[in-house]
Amino acid sequence: MDNLLKFYEQELSADGFYQLLNSKLAEAPNQYNANNLLLGKIHSQNNSTESVEMPLVDKGDVRFDMPILIGNKNAKERILILGLEPRHTDDFYNIMKVKNRVYATPFGIDRWYSKSKQSIYASAFKNFLSDDRLFLFSDFVKEYNVIDPNLKNQNDQQARQNFQELFEGKYKNILKQEIQLFKPTRIIGLGKTDIRKKIPSHLLSEYAINVISHPTNGNFNKMINEMKALFN
Repeated sequence: MDNLLKFYEQELSADGFYQLLNSKLAEAPNQYNANNLLLGKIHSQNNSTESVEMPLVDKGDVRFDMPILIGNKNAKERILILGLEPRHTDDFYNIMKVKNRVYATPFGIDRWYSKSKQSIYASAFKNFLSDDRLFLFSDFVKEYNVIDPNLKNQNDQQARQNFQELFEGKYKNILKQEIQLFKPTRIIGLGKTDIRKKIPSHLLSEYAINVISHPTNGNFNKMINEMKALFN
């Protein structure tokens, strides 16, 4: 799995991310999801990367979601979960900042099951995590331009406009490579309406991506039932 994490750091200009997150887990295990994450042993070449308590997103920054592994690295069942793209919601979830690039994890996974803040995503997936499965949480597009951290609607609108260009120009190839490296036995996309609008149907078929409901906006129980149907 180290090769997969190195690939993400290289492609997303995030040298030192997983090493820094490892350090944060060791320093404050009660504040993080220390028992479930698989971060590997990746050594940064960037000695200037420093641990700060909470990197802040400023106007004009770009937020990245760095994919995260949870489970047993030797499991035969390997599930890739794909969200559509990051969002900037709360600086609480930021882990690292390099110039104008701010890095966090998909769905705030590093904070799942911690004593600091609970998550609807943690509740949605907790009954599917097991010792005989390995999950990789990622996104179709892994970056999100922040016009202004206080103007969420404008940021979201800009993200919708940028999605197709980012996916076709960069992230479609990254998706192909992460699938080759991870070798998932199942791929699941979260968000039926948006994914089917934005991801070409031939690509969904090529990679056999199971598109299910997103657990937010009143779809929590529907998502749970669709996950159960996939795993039964």
